[in-house]
Amino acid sequence: MVGKVLLILLAAHILKMATGQEATPEPCGGELVVGEFTLIKNPGYPNENNQQGKYPNNADCVWTYEGNEDSLVVFKFWDLVIELGDGGSNSTCDYDYLEIDIESLGPTKYCGYSKPEEAIMGFGSLTIHFASDDSVNYRGFQASYSINEDYNPCEPDPCINGDCGRSEDRVRRVCECFPGAEGEVCEIDINECESDPCQNGGSCTQSSDLDLYTCQCAISFNGDNCENEMDSPCVSNPCQNDATCSMIPPFNYVCDCAQHYKGINCEIADFPPCLSSPCNSGGTCNDIANDVTEDDVTISDYNGYTCACTRKYRGVHCETETGCMNPGIPYVEENKKFDEGSTVEFSCVEGFILVGKANTTCTIDGSWSNQMPECINNSTSTEDTDDSMSSWTAAMIGLGVALAIKVVLFTLWMVYRGPWVKMDDDPEIPDNDTFKQHVQSVSSYISDDVFERERPGSLRSYGTSY
Repeated sequence: MVGKVLLILLAAHILKMATGQEATPEPCGGELVVGEFTLIKNPGYPNENNQQGKYPNNADCVWTYEGNEDSLVVFKFWDLVIELGDGGSNSTCDYDYLEIDIESLGPTKYCGYSKPEEAIMGFGSLTIHFASDDSVNYRGFQASYSINEDYNPCEPDPCINGDCGRSEDRVRRVCECFPGAEGEVCEIDINECESDPCQNGGSCTQSSDLDLYTCQCAISFNGDNCENEMDSPCVSNPCQNDATCSMIPPFNYVCDCAQHYKGINCEIADFPPCLSSPCNSGGTCNDIANDVTEDDVTISDYNGYTCACTRKYRGVHCETETGCMNPGIPYVEENKKFDEGSTVEFSCVEGFILVGKANTTCTIDGSWSNQMPECINNSTSTEDTDDSMSSWTAAMIGLGVALAIKVVLFTLWMVYRGPWVKMDDDPEIPDNDTFKQHVQSVSSYISDDVFERERPGSLRSYGTSY
C-alpha cells in the first residue's frame, strides 16, 4: 500500500516537471502580525538567489487578521506585476490577482504592472488573498502592512491651540483651531492687528492671548473697534439736584453743584446742621465744618454742630432750664430764680447770732446746697452763766426758758406781724417789714434784679436772682 502511494507521488512530480508547472513551491497564507510594518510577498517572488522568480500556477494564499473598530490597518505596495484581466483590464483581474479586504473599505482586487502610490488605510479586520491560474506567471507583488489595534490619532494630542479630531476616514487627525490660531497643529497665533480692526483713527495693540487685541480710541469714539461716536457727556444729564454740567477736555464733564450738595454728580446732600434750628430756648447754633478746597473751589464738609445756651438753660440742645428757686428770702418773687452757681451769704444784725450755714449755693440740679439759716436773739443764749448751768438739770431748765421766750416772741410776731421792727430811715420798705437784704451775684451773667433788704435784729443776705 505504501509503495502505491510513493509511485503516485513520483508520477505527479514527473508530470509537473514535464509540463513546466509545479504546485506552490513555498507555503503561503496565515495569520497577520499586529505591530509595525511587516514585509509580505507572494511565493516565488524574486530574491538574490532567484532574480527571475515568478509566482506559481494555481496559487491560493490567504493571510488574515480579526480586528475591531479601532484597529487601524495600513497596506503599502512596493511592487506589483500580476497578469492583467480579460481585455487587458486591471480592474476585473480575471486570471491572477491580489485582493485586499479591509473591513471599513471592502475588498479591492489589484493586478497589472503599476502599483498604487498611496497607502491603503482602514479599520477593522484585514484579509489578503493572492490567487493565480494555471498559465502566464509574473513576479507578483511585494508590500508591507501594519496593524494598530487601539489606534487614536489624537493620543498624544498634537494640537497646540485647538481641539483634536478625526478626519472622515477616521485615520488622520484634524486640528480644529481656536479663534486667533492657525496652522496644521494650531501653532500660529494670528496677529489680529494686521487686519486693522480699529476704526475712526483708533490704534491697535496685539495681546499675548489668542484672538485678543485692544483698540485705543480717539477722543469722542468708543466701542471694541472704536465704531461708536460718543455724545457729549452732559447729554445724559449726569449732574443731579439742579447742578450745572460743563464739558472739560479731553472728553469729560464737571458738575457745578447747587448750595448744600457735593459729590462728583452732586448726589450727596450736605446741608448745614444748624439749618434745622436744633438749639432750643434761644440757644445759638454753630456748625462744625472743615473747609476743603478742590480746583479752586472751597467746599464745607460738615461734621456736626454745637449749641451755645443762654444762662438760663443748658444741655446739648439747651433743653434743660437751670437755676434755683427762692430759698425763702422775703421780698423776692416766688417765680424769680437764682443763677446756677450763685452763692447767697447770710449774716445777722447786732444782737443776734446765726444758726445754720452762713451761705448756700445753687447747684446744677436746681437745689440749694444748704438750708436758709436763722438769726436768734443773743440774750436767749447768754442769760445763764456757766456757774448756774453746771449740771444736766440746769441745762434742761435753760432750754425750757429759751423755749418759753420763743413762744412769747412768736406770739408777739403773730400780733404785730412778726418780730420785724420798722425802720424810719428806709422809706422804700413797707411799714410791716423791717428786713434788709443785699444781693450780690457770683455768676458771670448780669443780674436781672439787684436788690437790698434788711431786718434789724435779724440776718442780712447777698445773692442774684432773675
